[in-house]
Formats: sequence, C-alpha cells, structure tokens
Amino acid sequence: MMRLIVTSVAAILGLAGAAAGNGDFPFARSVERLDLSTADAGARFQQIVEGVAKTPLVYLDWQFAGFLGNEVFGSLAGDSAGDDAEGVACDALAQDGAPGPLTGRPNAENNHLLLGMDLPIPGDDPFDTAACEFFNGAPSGQGLRIRGFFYVADIKTATADQYWLRPVSVDATSIPQDFLKPAE
Repeated sequence: MMRLIVTSVAAILGLAGAAAGNGDFPFARSVERLDLSTADAGARFQQIVEGVAKTPLVYLDWQFAGFLGNEVFGSLAGDSAGDDAEGVACDALAQDGAPGPLTGRPNAENNHLLLGMDLPIPGDDPFDTAACEFFNGAPSGQGLRIRGFFYVADIKTATADQYWLRPVSVDATSIPQDFLKPAE
C-alpha cells in the first residue's frame, strides 16, 4: 500500500492551520457514529463523505454498525453470507486487514458519488486502525471502526464525483495533545 508522508503533502499543498483551532496542524477531524442498516443511513453516509471531501487532509474516527449492508464495505465479507458474514469480516480484519481497496456508493440511491478507501494495515501505523469493536445497539453488538489520518483525493469522472481516502503517516510530535481525544 502506498503511504504518503504528511509533511511533504502539506508543504506541496501550502496548507497551514486547515483545522480550526489546531494552529499549524493541517488536518480536519471527522468523528461519526452511524448504523448503516437504517433506512436513512445511505443519505447520512453521503453527507459524511461530502463533508470530508471539503479538506484534503482529515483525521477519521468513524464507527459503523451494519457495515456490510453498505456497498462500500460489502467486500469485507468475501464469499461469506448470512448471519456469520460480519464475524468473518471482523476476523479477516483482525488477521490480515482489508482484502484490498474498498469502493462503492455511500448512498445506493446516488450513482453520482463514489467512495474509494485504502484501509490501514494492522500494525502499519500506530494512529491508523480498521477493526471491529463493541457498538452498543448493533444487532451483533459490534461494528466497524476506522481511525486514522487520510489524504482525500478528489477524482472527477464524466458522470460522478469520486473521493479516494488514502492513509498517511503523521509524526506523533506534530499532533496537538487534545486532537485525538474522543468527541464529547
């Protein structure tokens, strides 16, 4: 997986203080918790993606219950189906990470917005994780949690907007102390 060096990206793009209140730290923050099995989840996930696309560098802390019900994450189950598909996906993430890039429509009713995502590889970077964790209220009791620093590539096609999220490495000493604290 290609990893970008944040200091180089920030220097090239001329970013300074893109995240309000974080001085010269160039990352915005997106903290979301969503049950993707609900009726309005596609529209809400689309709003989340469109919000993230407004900045080229973002820290994600996303939690999704019912994640296999969304096209973006459907490939995590591999050939598994039924009640144990989520367990198979979670086991695979814990062992080997994602089977490759994830792609799809955040909102199945909108063919004009696509999301691609390279999930972090376990142990690759201390700030990047993609794993199943406890999710209160989820039918299985667990959900997918994605945390890490990402570069947002805006790839325009003739008929759609596609945003590609790629993990980037960040020097721990450059992160403001309160930046990684959970949202209140």
